[in-house]
Formats: sequence, C-alpha cells, structure tokens
Amino acid sequence: MNNSTTETDAQSNFTPINAAEERLLRCRDVVNMVGMSRAVIYVRMLEGTFPRPLKITARCARWKLSTVQGWISTLTTDADAK
Repeated sequence: MNNSTTETDAQSNFTPINAAEERLLRCRDVVNMVGMSRAVIYVRMLEGTFPRPLKITARCARWKLSTVQGWISTLTTDADAK
C-alpha cells in the first residue's frame, strides 16, 4: 500500500499560508490555482498584469505561493465593486 500523496491531491490543496509554509509553484500549479491557461498567464505577464516567476535556472522558473495568492487577493468582482 502506497501512502504518498498524489500530485493531483497536492495541486488541489491550496490554502492561505504563513511565511514558514512558503513554497515554489510550477506553471501547472499556477494554472490550477488561478483558472487561466498557460498562454493567458504569459500574455498577462507581458502586459504587466500578472506576476512574473522567479528564474531558478536557465530552464526553470517558479512562482512563490505568496505572490500568486497576493495577486488573487487584489482581484475584485462586480459584487465587490458595488
């Protein structure tokens, strides 16, 4: 019996964090969190309306969980605007 958590389980478990729980997210994790496609995320980064990832190596970029959660918290809905 394998007791390890599957990748899908880990991706669906996004909750607010404190500094001790900070982690780095892959693009697919960010896609799952924000509900936008990879292409839309990159277009918004070019427009300056979505945070850019940290460049870890020449071929590896990751977003800080707190940065993505901060971006989500800045969004307003029509109900919030009223």
